Amino acid sequence: LSLLSPYKVSLQNDCTYEFTTHKGVVYYAYFVSGSGYFSEYDFASDVLTFGFDIKENPHHVYVDRRIDLSISSIVNDFFVAQPNKILFFFCESGDHKHAARMRKFKNWYANSRNENIEMLTGRIDVENMHLHCAIILKNNNSQKEAVTEAFWKRIRHISNK
Repeated sequence: LSLLSPYKVSLQNDCTYEFTTHKGVVYYAYFVSGSGYFSEYDFASDVLTFGFDIKENPHHVYVDRRIDLSISSIVNDFFVAQPNKILFFFCESGDHKHAARMRKFKNWYANSRNENIEMLTGRIDVENMHLHCAIILKNNNSQKEAVTEAFWKRIRHISNK
């Protein structure tokens, strides 16, 4: 891949990327169908969710800005390869780290410095919990208006339950 990433990123299959840090930590980032979140909309088949995790870690956790930059370049590459797709990010709250995950996701978006993509973020308040979610799509996505409307409608609907 010709990503602008500080680490060499390889495509493992159609939707999984992998890279190894200078300390030998292996990360993978993946995109999977998120159509179920918007199943009643025409654009549902274009919705993917994003996740990443550590595959191998011979060291303790350490701060490495190049990891963030590598993730940002993966997201940018995703939109180059699939410009009509919509990326949905939902932060689960089971481990109470959802706010930190959303901050990290916002940092990736900011680090991407890609003026051709747009991010919408929202918070769902339900049963004394705050769930964070976001959508990223290309500015020229033909479904942008419908996606934006559906995103805010979904947040209002879940928050009002």
